[in-house]
Amino acid sequence: MSVVTGLAAAETFARHFTTTLSTALRAVSHVQVRSVGQMTYDEYVREIPNPSYLAILTLEPLSGSSVFHIPLPIVMTAIDRLLGGAGSGALPERPLTDIEDGLVKGLMARILHELAYSFE
Repeated sequence: MSVVTGLAAAETFARHFTTTLSTALRAVSHVQVRSVGQMTYDEYVREIPNPSYLAILTLEPLSGSSVFHIPLPIVMTAIDRLLGGAGSGALPERPLTDIEDGLVKGLMARILHELAYSFE
């Protein structure tokens, strides 16, 4: 896949991701592509904020694994919105509970569906 094709797929995904978040969270959301590239896991991990929500993915038929990252403050805001809250105010800085993890996994399933659609 060329960088141009990857960028077009990423931009399609960003549009669908925006719609999925806006619908699921009942709030105006915006997702945009910052860059498309390849780097080592070590380089990537040094750039992401700590703490973060990381999902390890296999993208068949491709070999290897991929990482899907969402900063933890965004995850906590999404959880608050999913549970009927306003998504504002102080956010907890702690690991997710089992219930919160289930909510995020449900949202991630919807997001990953859009990722697959964007690369078809």
